[in-house]
Amino acid sequence: DRDNEERLGLRLCESLDRARQNNRRLLRGWTIFVTERIGGGFDTYKEIIQLNGGVCQLYRGRTGVTVSKRNKNAPDAGAESQHQGNEEGDILYLVSGTDDEDVALWEKFRSTTREQGLVPRIAKPDWLLFVAMAQQIEWDEKWLCKEETVPGWMEKH
Repeated sequence: DRDNEERLGLRLCESLDRARQNNRRLLRGWTIFVTERIGGGFDTYKEIIQLNGGVCQLYRGRTGVTVSKRNKNAPDAGAESQHQGNEEGDILYLVSGTDDEDVALWEKFRSTTREQGLVPRIAKPDWLLFVAMAQQIEWDEKWLCKEETVPGWMEKH
């Protein structure tokens, strides 16, 4: 389906080759937080993350959450490490929807993440879907969630 491949910015045959190389470990060493009210349901995203070797954590805005930096160049890193792009180990992801309850968690996530010396990145669900489909980790600003792009949020707060 060339039209959808072009729309998504990937080639399915290349994704399948990367999937074989990654052997379900693309997200190995990664902890990705997901909000509870995300469209499609938390369990859907949890399954995507776990099937790709990552750890999924439900994010409800509580303090006391600690995460270690990823070591992309760990001695036991496999072929999957070549598909992890240029992502640094100090970025921590929150995959979130844009309803009021989710957006209200973003600033707490940012501050908690920064307190741990990590860089917060709040991503639209499409980022994780792209990662799973492409079988490589890439970042584009189009996947970044920002309060000013959520309709009505700035007026209410």
